[in-house]
Amino acid sequence: MLLLSNIGLGREVSELEQRHEQREEIEFLIRSHFKLGGIMAVPPSFHSHNFHDDHHHEEGHHHHHGLIAEEGTSTRKLWLAGALQVLYMLIMGGVGIFIANSMALVSDALHMSIDAAVSFGSIYVLARRNQPARGQATFGFKRYEVRFAEWNGLLFFVLAALLGYGSIVRLIHPEHVSGPDVLFTALSSLPISALVLWSLESANEEEKHEHEGRKSLGVDGAFRHALTDLYGVLATIAGGAVIWLTGWTRVDALASLLVVASLLKHGIASLKQTGWILLEKAPASVNLSMLGEYITGLPEVEEVLDLHVWNINSDITTMSVRVVMADEARCHRLQREIEEFAKRRFGITHCTIQVAHRNDQIST
Repeated sequence: MLLLSNIGLGREVSELEQRHEQREEIEFLIRSHFKLGGIMAVPPSFHSHNFHDDHHHEEGHHHHHGLIAEEGTSTRKLWLAGALQVLYMLIMGGVGIFIANSMALVSDALHMSIDAAVSFGSIYVLARRNQPARGQATFGFKRYEVRFAEWNGLLFFVLAALLGYGSIVRLIHPEHVSGPDVLFTALSSLPISALVLWSLESANEEEKHEHEGRKSLGVDGAFRHALTDLYGVLATIAGGAVIWLTGWTRVDALASLLVVASLLKHGIASLKQTGWILLEKAPASVNLSMLGEYITGLPEVEEVLDLHVWNINSDITTMSVRVVMADEARCHRLQREIEEFAKRRFGITHCTIQVAHRNDQIST
């Protein structure tokens, strides 16, 4: 009786394997005759298996889309930060233009107006980022935040040029500046600036928590702007005190130039980060040599071709690879091993693995 049971079980396993191979052949024929999702079809002579970690239909495994992120709770913090920045801008700009005649206060106000736009823009970007893929946008709208962060970086340079020019003119041709008005206005705005910074840092931490330790580029850009604002307020406080005590008004322009230097620093960092993603370089957190050596070291693998790793945005890392394996090897077991290692070791959440058997002709 036990022998008959084992024979029956073996037949069921054999039938399941046959159906699995038939499904692979059907998928291959479809890919060979159509363009799916913007990916060119594989030539019919190339027997291959393409695996995507977003679509597994195995028992005990939930069907999910790794490219669709849930909406975070950081939006409220961005609304708070934006509203406070508008209030800050009105106070600093009004006093700087109409009362104190301070270039440092005007610089802070102008910078804050840009920061408010960035905070409100980040709300739109976060909402847009979570929209699902459709049409030609096969990855959805994940890169909205990357482009937005790139514009933020460029905005740092534009603002630095405007403020730098005005500060140099004031340095060459100093004007009367009311030291006490500058000092007390900057002191009164310091709690607002600190609250804005706290709101954006909190939003940043929430984004990191929801996306496995990765920051949103849009929210992080808004935080960089707010941090520069805080530096500007501190410089303005120091400048106002010096003017009040000594009457040396050129220090107002020097305080503004310190803000310019901070703008340039954060602008360079922002463009470097977004440029890395847009050029589709491998993330610094991924050791390509280690990843390639791991795949090559698997018993079934004979050769690794076309290993690529890149970021879609700040929280989605993608990998594609072609491997040559022994004819008798099991494709799906190999797929799972590569996926599990890539995700566990490097946080790669989306894998496309193309497998060719030894006797296939691979065109490079």
